Amino acid sequence: MPIKKIIPAVLCLAALILPVTVESKKIVTKGRTYLSLNEVGIRYGMRDMGTSIADRKRRVTFRKDKRQFTINGVKYILNFAPLAGDGTLFLSSMDVYKALDPILRPWTVPSHPVRHIVIDPGHGGKDVGALRGRYREKDLTLSIAKRVRSRLIRAGYRVTLTRHTDIALTLSQRAALAKALKADLFLSIHINAAENSSVCGIETFAMTPAGAPSSTNTKLEKTFHPGNRCDINNLALANMIHRYMLGRTGGTDRGVKRARFQVLREITMPGVLIECGFISNPAEVRRMATAEYQEKLAKGIADGVHAYRLAIRNNKGVLKK
Repeated sequence: MPIKKIIPAVLCLAALILPVTVESKKIVTKGRTYLSLNEVGIRYGMRDMGTSIADRKRRVTFRKDKRQFTINGVKYILNFAPLAGDGTLFLSSMDVYKALDPILRPWTVPSHPVRHIVIDPGHGGKDVGALRGRYREKDLTLSIAKRVRSRLIRAGYRVTLTRHTDIALTLSQRAALAKALKADLFLSIHINAAENSSVCGIETFAMTPAGAPSSTNTKLEKTFHPGNRCDINNLALANMIHRYMLGRTGGTDRGVKRARFQVLREITMPGVLIECGFISNPAEVRRMATAEYQEKLAKGIADGVHAYRLAIRNNKGVLKK
């Protein structure tokens, strides 16, 4: 074959074999760096599908100017809404590192012992929490917390409740107890309420990163709180617990969210605040009051804790408290 014909053939073959190099795209606005969806997809070995990135097992879907996104259908909240430009979406680098990495790259989550867990049943004493008829949040949270404690103890964990009975504790006392005990995880259990009685479902909150707004507002706060030391682990823990709770209960998914609740601000170990359902929803509160459903909630929480421990135990990074 003539050399002139060989060269184009070799070039065509090389094009099929050699990987295509994609130029990195990023934009900077309001002091924040945003990465193109294609660049984000490459980071996780996933294909850019326009408004989502996907591989055979995972699909992450975003919407322009909307903070809510989904991973395999489960809801999460970004710190900042994606931006649109140049025919693609751009995600903030903070969201890549602190919202996507803990879920899509679990091996990057810092490792730490998970032996002693503090469970905090919300409210107590004169602080009854949310109310509906004869149902009181403080009673439901204590009952659920005791069931979680029993399951974790049977699984080999050491567990401390911030309260075993109907007593009053300040939010700072709850966080201080966990710190004094040098607990490895902190789980605060609550029951939600809404003016609209049709609202129902499970929400799991992790601490809002410094410099980002919480899920329910757009206010930026740059203060670094003690709870921010564990930003990556907080989100990884929230993800595991939320997914297992949905799977065990079949409850409505209201998402993994961010908030600067006082107990989340003040703890010095990874922790989450769990809203198990809505006391204001007649059907849901009747379900939450049953031993059968409380066991499902407890199993979901305990399974999520165990899955978190297994996911991080061999990781090379070490959490510095």
